[in-house]
Amino acid sequence: MKILIDIDDTISNFCEVLLRWLNLINNTNYKKEDIDNWGWLRQKFINTWFPTEFEEFWDEIKIDKDAIECIENLSKQGHEIYLITASFPNDMLGYKIRKTLSNFNQDLINEKNVIVCYNKGLIKGDIRIDDGIHNLYNDGALNILYSQPWNQNFENKIENPEIIRKNNWKSVANLIEAYCMVVNNK
Repeated sequence: MKILIDIDDTISNFCEVLLRWLNLINNTNYKKEDIDNWGWLRQKFINTWFPTEFEEFWDEIKIDKDAIECIENLSKQGHEIYLITASFPNDMLGYKIRKTLSNFNQDLINEKNVIVCYNKGLIKGDIRIDDGIHNLYNDGALNILYSQPWNQNFENKIENPEIIRKNNWKSVANLIEAYCMVVNNK
């Protein structure tokens, strides 16, 4: 299966680090839990993405160890894995990608497994994992909404039955395993 996995805030602590930097710059004291919608950061801060222009910012980003284990296991099982980012092209984009990939076994996940795009809907896959509800499409893929404070208002409603919320990477791994078993038994 082709599995598309968002990078920022799905496998990393991007927003946590960004908010820390923005709080320092703006002398504010917001917490990640305060972010209750996708546009919140842009509503509260001017030059929201300014911190991402520094290597030091990306040096603080951590990749979830459970995400690494799950993604590497999926790769070992023969799945096509693509890490996707909707990052804007800037001088730090290559640095961000190298820092992200440095966490993985390069024989399993490397530069060939990264896609940079603006519209993630252009990329088709069998399974899509993202923290942004707007990046999950009703196109027959299994859509996994990675739980974050800004997507808590979304519920699995009748019009979105193909979207399943998961709170951690162990539950993501279990869902993918069960989904693959069902699909392979058809």
